[in-house]
Amino acid sequence: MSSAKGIIKAGTNLPPLPDDCRKKEPHTAVRVGDELRSVLVRERGALDRANARGERCASFYDDTKAGFERRP
Repeated sequence: MSSAKGIIKAGTNLPPLPDDCRKKEPHTAVRVGDELRSVLVRERGALDRANARGERCASFYDDTKAGFERRP
């Protein structure tokens, strides 16, 4: 019983979240005279970067969670 109390009091030290996970992807700037197609291509690129970041951060979380689940 006392070892369980020690584990509870020790808490869990999570690794820091990668800085990339907190980064916000800005929308593409639209300037007067820009061709709609080029704006859409740039916006989709921004969305692709944001989605890739989300995948990396989800993988980081999943790996961290799996590491804690393997602990005795």
